[in-house]
Amino acid sequence: MAAALVGIDLGSSGVVAVRRDADGTVSPVAIDAGGPAEEMLRAVRDAVGAAVASEGGPGAGTEGGPGAGGVPVVVADPGGRAEELRAAALAAGWTEVTVVAQAVAAANYLGRVIGSPVPSGRAVAVFDVGARLTVSVVRNEGPGLRVVASGTADAGGDAMDAALATDLPADVPTARRARETLSASPRTQVGERSLTRAQLETAIRPVLTAGLDELERVLDTAGVTPDQLVGLILVGGAARMPMVARVVRDRIGLEPIRSANPERSIAEGLLVSVTPAAPAGEPTVLVPFGEEQPPTAPLPTTPLPTTPLPTTPLPTAPTPTAALPTTPLPPAVPPTKPAGGPRPSPRPGGRGGPGREGGPGREGGPGREGGPGREGGPGREGGPGREGGPGREGGPGREGGPGREGGPGREGGRRPDRSLRRWTLIGVGGLLALTVTGGGIGWLLAAPDPPLPDPVVTTTSPDASPSPSDTSPTPYTAVEPLLEESSPSPTPEESSESPSPEPEPVRDFADGFKVYSEEGYGRFVTPSGNIACYLDEDFARCDIRERDWTGEESSTCEQEYGDALGVKGTESYFICHGDTLDFDSTTLSYGEAIEVGDYICTSSDTGVLCANKSTGDGFTMSRSDYELF
Repeated sequence: MAAALVGIDLGSSGVVAVRRDADGTVSPVAIDAGGPAEEMLRAVRDAVGAAVASEGGPGAGTEGGPGAGGVPVVVADPGGRAEELRAAALAAGWTEVTVVAQAVAAANYLGRVIGSPVPSGRAVAVFDVGARLTVSVVRNEGPGLRVVASGTADAGGDAMDAALATDLPADVPTARRARETLSASPRTQVGERSLTRAQLETAIRPVLTAGLDELERVLDTAGVTPDQLVGLILVGGAARMPMVARVVRDRIGLEPIRSANPERSIAEGLLVSVTPAAPAGEPTVLVPFGEEQPPTAPLPTTPLPTTPLPTTPLPTAPTPTAALPTTPLPPAVPPTKPAGGPRPSPRPGGRGGPGREGGPGREGGPGREGGPGREGGPGREGGPGREGGPGREGGPGREGGPGREGGPGREGGRRPDRSLRRWTLIGVGGLLALTVTGGGIGWLLAAPDPPLPDPVVTTTSPDASPSPSDTSPTPYTAVEPLLEESSPSPTPEESSESPSPEPEPVRDFADGFKVYSEEGYGRFVTPSGNIACYLDEDFARCDIRERDWTGEESSTCEQEYGDALGVKGTESYFICHGDTLDFDSTTLSYGEAIEVGDYICTSSDTGVLCANKSTGDGFTMSRSDYELF
């Protein structure tokens, strides 16, 4: 568990304090105090003591309250007042006091928002718009963060209130209330006069221009350019005004970051600026603000056993060949017959004898399946003799395969002195032999057709026993239409139907984000404070305050506050409405996401994305652009 801690930011016109309990819960400390630092610190101590006592926590019932009970406090130093503030805190009753520069606390808060501390050697800018304006550049110089340049100007909330009071005219307290109201609403009523945000911005623009000049001066002093900054954070109550972020971005070209409660950013940054001492027996772990991480237990160090591994020899029995069936498959034709059908009687041309030595005959093409070879040419497929040697005795070739290149036949082609009757008798005898052995019908059907295409059987050797696929009639049925068209037969891969393409999977919107699952509903604002979102189990929606775009479907929206986008089911759409979401919600840091049921919203430095995880429909929204998908 995180140790209990209190952070206090003392301003010139008030005090902001936050308290982190031992379970990691962070809450503001409600006080109404002003004046000397000691009085404000004592007021915070009393408020925290009362809360602790009501909850029965550490220090409850102990004289001296939380300071005596061991709750440490971290106080923000605006510059050069560290010892004074430490003494005031001790005098107010706090017993464990740490003082941290305001700008360093703001930089630590920025590191929490962007998800990682400021890298070594890099710098961030802090634009603190409190009662006065303070601009600082903080750099990580290895051992820690250090303020390398700072400056102040009369360009804070007090100067804005004075400028608006003159413009109205009105007294300063009235002007301050109007400014604070217009930070969250497009218009307000001052007496009988209606005041819009645009009128407020016109009145305070010279004040903000002076603040931007101070920002550029401090950056020059620090020797950094805006593009070299890790980020720029807006803090202070007056930073709630949307105009502040807009004019800073327009001047230096860097999108500033602002929490939903910028007046609390420094106080909350104090909570991650120190590493409180952990209770005895527990490791010291500095966890991110607002999160709780259990201490990591050390890994067991039990040594591995030293007993040698067994040396039982491996069995010498042959490895079983389970992949191959041990029971022979029933042959489709008698096993004594070679693949491709029965062997007919000797072909009429050669009577099975050796070919006569001599010049080559006609070069053999593939013979018909099971048909006789031409005299002096190749026999049935694979049947001709080897070149230069005696012809092979009438053996059939591979079923459907081309015949071997013909060996030399008898010189002169057709033999003389052979009568038609003799030819007929030999042919009929061959047909009868084929019929008796069971293959004649297939041979007779196949004989008039062109040669069977090669791919029907491609792997069976002439001496191998046929497999069921070699003799099954299925391949013949599959290629008959192609044979009729005299076109090449497709390979098995080509002849099989192409599978229908599977639908593309819905995008993983949570990829790369730390996701928080909520029950019922969830809501948040972006770190810039410009976008607020709400999602539940039926839909998701985001509102935007300041934008550089106008949607095609939103041109008729009469409100000045801004447009909203939503997604419900398979529909993503514009929302033109008169009300808005609550911008005073929990900040969702960059790199984080919230999901409720089928809906998810993510936060990044490029804007927000909300989508239906099941359908893939949704939208993106940023200050510069939007998209419905």
